[in-house]
Amino acid sequence: MRGEPGTPETPLEPPSPPHAAHYGLAHKRPGLGALLRTTYRLAPDTSVAIALQVLSRPRPRTGMLERSASRSGWRRSRLPFESGMLSVSEHLGSGARPRIVLVHGWGGNAMQMQGIANLLVEAGFCTTLVDLPAHGSSTGHTSSVAQFSRALFALQARYGRVHGVVAHSAGALASAHAATRGLAVDRLVLISPPDSPARMVQSVAHAFGLPASWARRLVERLGSYGGARLSEFELDRMAVQIALPTLIVHDACDRVAPVASSRRIAALFACGELLVTQGLGHQRLLSDPAVASRVLVHMARNCTSLSW
Repeated sequence: MRGEPGTPETPLEPPSPPHAAHYGLAHKRPGLGALLRTTYRLAPDTSVAIALQVLSRPRPRTGMLERSASRSGWRRSRLPFESGMLSVSEHLGSGARPRIVLVHGWGGNAMQMQGIANLLVEAGFCTTLVDLPAHGSSTGHTSSVAQFSRALFALQARYGRVHGVVAHSAGALASAHAATRGLAVDRLVLISPPDSPARMVQSVAHAFGLPASWARRLVERLGSYGGARLSEFELDRMAVQIALPTLIVHDACDRVAPVASSRRIAALFACGELLVTQGLGHQRLLSDPAVASRVLVHMARNCTSLSW
């Protein structure tokens, strides 16, 4: 019978280009794939448990947030969160300014958002960078997109309502999720958002040569992992719940989270806009001056207390 462990099954066809390399699995892929396939034939639940442990651990840390704190005007602090600490760096600017929080993606760190943050600071915004749990200088070894979302509420508890959130990749999913759960924010920018965690799991299964039944089991496990249902993070479902002005930025050459989903989903937001770039892929648009300028324009609309 198709899909039963222990019987041959055709590996899953990729729903999109594989995500495995981006999520830090490339260096583990040959041995890990063989282990998962063999274990799945003998003990399916064990195979899925191994994958869950691997996928919940971000890539080795690089680019710590301390570097931003050493620059003029930046202040670094630690924020208690669950059983650990979040590393936070903020630039206060002069006087009372609207605050914008910048959120990196899975396997990333706050320094990736520095280019956009600098332009926002120059325009007069109070800007906050955060290393999410198990990333950068924050504590922890494992995390989840659900925990990312909870971290945003920890920032809200410290700072109160913020003018905007600018978020990348899995951080964009977490930020959209937080917005649907009452995060006090006025404007959103979602950069390179994946549309579906379940589809990401399917891509990982394809990269490791595993069948659809394995992917379904992992999706079921993830559904009870991290304190939230995986279905809560489907971007199309979240979009129809978000009334905030939302800018989606996506590159036409993104091989991690293909742009087609953003083209479709942008229209589902009540106040959604879509900017499609060319040739920047999944990461490079974070350091692109034109993208930073467009983010600034979005955040500055109807905002009179700025220096420009």
